[in-house]
Amino acid sequence: SYLKVLSAAVVPAILFFWGIWCSLSLEAAKLGLVGLPRNTLPRVKDVVFKSGYKAIPLAVIVYFLVKGYNPLYAGCWGIIFAVLLSFVKKEDRLDFKSMIETLEEGSKSALSVAIACIIVGIVIGMMGATGIALKVGDVILSFTKGNLLMTLIATMGLSMVLGMGMPTTASYVMASAVAAPALILLGCRPLDVHFFVFFYAVLSSVTPPVCVGAYTAAGIAGADPNKTAFTSIKLALSGFIVPFVFVYAPEIMLTNVESWPTTIFAILTAIVGVYGLAIATEGFIVHKVPFWGRFLAFAGAILLIVPGIYGDVGGFALLSFVIFYNVKIQKKGSQSLA
Repeated sequence: SYLKVLSAAVVPAILFFWGIWCSLSLEAAKLGLVGLPRNTLPRVKDVVFKSGYKAIPLAVIVYFLVKGYNPLYAGCWGIIFAVLLSFVKKEDRLDFKSMIETLEEGSKSALSVAIACIIVGIVIGMMGATGIALKVGDVILSFTKGNLLMTLIATMGLSMVLGMGMPTTASYVMASAVAAPALILLGCRPLDVHFFVFFYAVLSSVTPPVCVGAYTAAGIAGADPNKTAFTSIKLALSGFIVPFVFVYAPEIMLTNVESWPTTIFAILTAIVGVYGLAIATEGFIVHKVPFWGRFLAFAGAILLIVPGIYGDVGGFALLSFVIFYNVKIQKKGSQSLA
């Protein structure tokens, strides 16, 4: 059901976006960037009062999905509410011409995804008829000798390769048909496996050499495409590691909870570990982190993210040392030099 998928996605999504937020925050601190003055920011109450109703179509879609209706039905109601709410304010109203233009733009946007999904559907149908999908799984298992870690790495690579240059939906469908069976054969939970594959199918859009998302962002920003691509990998590093967590520690997905204290502890250590990854990639806390400090931060982050009490203790100790050294000892050193 939609609620089950939503519950399973909550923690992985939080960890992924938390990692990006940490990286961006440390990068901003390293560059000396600061936020806008508070008096220049719009008041939340004013924004909600003025434009809050525009979120109603999204709420309608979520409501119908939670009630068990299919996405197409929910989307149709979302469109209906969006059109109706456009008449609330004069400046947002759709006349006949703008409505036709909107439908045209929407159709064009959907066309690329639809074509990709049609092609993928044909490929998957052929794979199902010929049994190639299962054979690919057998090949992966024979190559990895049934080792879970190696199978996960092989599946990760295959998912990213299959997703290159394709829209998210099509890349996931293709990757799940080809890459997921090997992990399911090893006894992993199907939902966990599909989330694992989904993560890497999505991340293929920011992974060189065919990182469509990164190249698009570079074009918008007027930046160097290759630098943008590698920066996107750095920012999304947590996304490359988090999927391994919910295979090895499925309790962090709220659909697999057996003990809430264990789940909460695993989530908290993963959050701290993701922060450690940001320190390792950005090389900054309040001062520049030396290379050995970044290495220790990375090691500590991995120990915290991977489940296990001894690893958590060791990872917390390493990360605490790096932070303490950076905040206290390096601060004293910089003051003495000044």
